[in-house]
Amino acid sequence: AQAWLRAAMSSAAGGNHEAALARSRRAEAALEEELKESSSSSSSLSAARRAAVSGIIGDSHRSLGELKAATERYEGAVAVLERALEDLVSPSSPKEGGGGENSTSSSSSRRELTRALTVTLNKLGDLLYSTASAKEARPFYARALRERLSTAGVTEEQAREAASSSSTSSSSSSSSSITPASEDDAERASDLVDAGLSAAKVADADAAA
Repeated sequence: AQAWLRAAMSSAAGGNHEAALARSRRAEAALEEELKESSSSSSSLSAARRAAVSGIIGDSHRSLGELKAATERYEGAVAVLERALEDLVSPSSPKEGGGGENSTSSSSSRRELTRALTVTLNKLGDLLYSTASAKEARPFYARALRERLSTAGVTEEQAREAASSSSTSSSSSSSSSITPASEDDAERASDLVDAGLSAAKVADADAAA
């Protein structure tokens, strides 16, 4: 599956989107076979991989002008990821990892799934932005922003306060200001950067509307 996926991405980079679509479909079929044979893959990892391949297929459809097919693929990926996230927090679902690492494993899985979800939400937003209107795109951007802030451990109120503080060049820090990510905390730093990019997409949609 990984080999077909690399081939698909290479085709897409070269502008051969028909080949990219055919190869990404081969990647999807190979992935399903691998997941059937594997007993070690967690449900969250499987969902993330399925969504990633589906997203690349959607990208190929979009590049070929097949917008309905692209939308269906993106929406399908969102549904898969949402289901996986629900299973992860459901008390009745089996715990991943086993032993005393359940909390760490669950947190890592949730972060990976949430990132995949926000990427796909932004793809849906971008598609609507270019084909419909900024107003229709905005809800997808806004949801991606909320998810990314949540993953970074930041509330929307803290984000607004940080923006207000920055715009007024305030030197005093609010008690609820955003704590910067430490040098060791690469994951949170990445989450904060992603949140900033999503905030810019929401702003672009608002400006266009």
